[in-house]
Amino acid sequence: MKSLETESIDELILREKRSVARDLINEAWEDGIEAGIETDILAREMMYALINGISESIGPQGAIELTKQMSKKAQEGCFLPPQQLQ
Repeated sequence: MKSLETESIDELILREKRSVARDLINEAWEDGIEAGIETDILAREMMYALINGISESIGPQGAIELTKQMSKKAQEGCFLPPQQLQ
């Protein structure tokens, strides 16, 4: 069993890794936009690359489960931009 201190450190490390990953993905997105690539093309290619990577990492079934989870989140509206008050 992990101590509270170790869990806290593990959580900090995970949070930092997620932050760096988001920064790298955002940077790649901006590079694509600056290169004149349309957002729908970027999105499809990024998703394809990510699902491919997940499939190689945790197997095809894991990739299928993840895409199902993401589809459900999309249907629930999790990926909609925040609404602005007028």
